[in-house]
Amino acid sequence: GSLLASASFDGSILIHRETSPREWTLIYGQPPSANASSAPSNQNASSSTQTLHESSVNDVSFAPHEYGLVLAGCSSDGKVSILTHGEDSNDWIVEYIQDNAMGVNSISWAPFTAYDGTMNDSGDEGAKSQMRLVTG
Repeated sequence: GSLLASASFDGSILIHRETSPREWTLIYGQPPSANASSAPSNQNASSSTQTLHESSVNDVSFAPHEYGLVLAGCSSDGKVSILTHGEDSNDWIVEYIQDNAMGVNSISWAPFTAYDGTMNDSGDEGAKSQMRLVTG
């Protein structure tokens, strides 16, 4: 089904799944009133995840589907969060990348077909695709 991710000024990221036309179910995060006093977390998280960032989340972007269910978010706190859904569980793994101390306003994934600039043993260029992000 369809997924929708939202970024918020309170440091949270919410992910919803469309369960039927125009009906959405929260699959990651908490409604804003539930996480007002929470602190950032850097560990495995379930659907009751707390606030991810110390400042507003400015942008979110899903990775190409070939990588699985992966979402990146960027924040005014200068960090990029990478949320990866566990294949065998309903857990989300959260990893952080420290980017720019002045904050990060936008984020985007390179296409899956982007080559890694190396050659494999047979001399073919770009045989392997790596996950790549760009921030601004």
